[in-house]
Amino acid sequence: MYLGENIRLLREAMKLSQESFGLILNVSRGQIHNYEKNINEPGVHGLLKLEELSGIPFRNLCKEKLKEEDFASISGDQGGRKILAVNEERAEYKVDLEGRLKRLEALVKKMEAFLQKKYGDFETFK
Repeated sequence: MYLGENIRLLREAMKLSQESFGLILNVSRGQIHNYEKNINEPGVHGLLKLEELSGIPFRNLCKEKLKEEDFASISGDQGGRKILAVNEERAEYKVDLEGRLKRLEALVKKMEAFLQKKYGDFETFK
């Protein structure tokens, strides 16, 4: 199986560190290290992401010993763009979570007001 070596070649073609590549795949630097050393293998989601990044079917990534030339169409700045896209997604997710938290806090205040009105001296559990 050649998956680990092919992951390393893809990462190097994108000119990314293991940590940066891990951001794109949503795994840790250590997990990328383990993939490259064939200690662990990415799951289906990871394989599909690798296929998307490389343009090479994941079956070929797993079964064929690829060469640096096979990744020649991948420019180094693709890695930076992918990381920016990942960071933008995370920022949007954070904004969404902050909005949900504000709505939840407002709901809790309404519930406290309702309970205060109904039961009088109601204290919240904090």
